[in-house]
Amino acid sequence: MKKELQDKKDPFLVHYLKSTKYSLEGIWAAFREERSLKFYFFCFALVHLLGLIYQIRFVEWLWIWGVFLLILCVELLNTAIENVVDLVTKEKNPYAKKAKDCGSGATFVTVILGIVVFGFIFFPYLFH
Repeated sequence: MKKELQDKKDPFLVHYLKSTKYSLEGIWAAFREERSLKFYFFCFALVHLLGLIYQIRFVEWLWIWGVFLLILCVELLNTAIENVVDLVTKEKNPYAKKAKDCGSGATFVTVILGIVVFGFIFFPYLFH
């Protein structure tokens, strides 16, 4: 309770910097603990390398970065869902399973979107 009161007294910039620090800690924790997140970063590095090799256009870079950041966001939300469900119950529960499966499904759909976008961008370069 005392910390909450202190946070309300902090100037805007101090509050913003603290929030940014917490956000980066969350991203780092997810990266350390989630194998899939490491895989997405690895795939992004390969796609980035392809982009450099084929000297893709600026608008194509925007699409690549946009889709990657979208995948990152959805995976972070999925990780948050999984952690909250695990915090609430360790028992087999159909609602817990459904929540986790839906989060995983959202990540899957976003990754499919990424594959489609990357395919549209690189198909002409690879098979021209």
